[in-house]
Amino acid sequence: MKFINYCIILSLVLIFGCKQSNQNSTINKIKFEYESSKISKKVGCINDEDTSKCIQIELNYPVAKKGEPNLVNTFNIIVDSIMTNIVRSFNEDSDTLSAQKTTLNAEIDKFIANYDDFTNSVEDKIYMRWELEADLSVVFENDSILTLNSNVYSFTGGAHPNTNLQIITIEKATGKILSCKDFFIDNKQTTNWLEGKFRIEKSLGKEVDLEQEGYFLKDGAFFLPENIGFEKDSILFYYNDYEIASHAEGPTALKIPLNEVLSQLNPQIKSKIKQ
Repeated sequence: MKFINYCIILSLVLIFGCKQSNQNSTINKIKFEYESSKISKKVGCINDEDTSKCIQIELNYPVAKKGEPNLVNTFNIIVDSIMTNIVRSFNEDSDTLSAQKTTLNAEIDKFIANYDDFTNSVEDKIYMRWELEADLSVVFENDSILTLNSNVYSFTGGAHPNTNLQIITIEKATGKILSCKDFFIDNKQTTNWLEGKFRIEKSLGKEVDLEQEGYFLKDGAFFLPENIGFEKDSILFYYNDYEIASHAEGPTALKIPLNEVLSQLNPQIKSKIKQ
């Protein structure tokens, strides 16, 4: 199983975001209008149960069409980088140095070529179906920020398919990615607060040892997830498969009303949310 290297995605996106750092602050009052874009490719795949040679790729993502021109361009560059690197992360011959030179279509072609190499090399011809689906969508937007959710489903062999969610929050005035670790005044305090919410969600009392229950905690310490994002009137804390629990338990999504966490938000973040 291969996980998406989101550090590469974010480093590329930050490069583009920094280019907009001198934009006039009034730009953030303009909302984008979007169109849905879709790339769908299928090779083989007689039907949904086909276990012979079959590869299926489906990518869905927004394209900004209306708004301040520089920010529309930056948003679309960010989206293209995310989608390109999602596909790229599944290509075994990818390397960091070529990350800024590749394109989405080039990575799709490489993914299909890698599949052909795989099917030609294995002796067991049963269940050669590969699937890659990615849906990128805007789940929150106001005058100051927008939040993107990237949902990825993949099967490229192994015991089971894999799913992954990445949440990206962008400051509209600059195109800058906002780190979820900077959302809160005191991460330790918020971590302790979230552990209480987690225990309630899992019906586990304060006296229960979470490690003994099978949760993945280093030295027994609870932690904030890698993906935290805003939705309408709520904040989502999302632990992907294997981040805090086994694949059998699945991901953990803690969606909490925004008013319950407002007092813990960094004042700069709070000002961007409460408009």
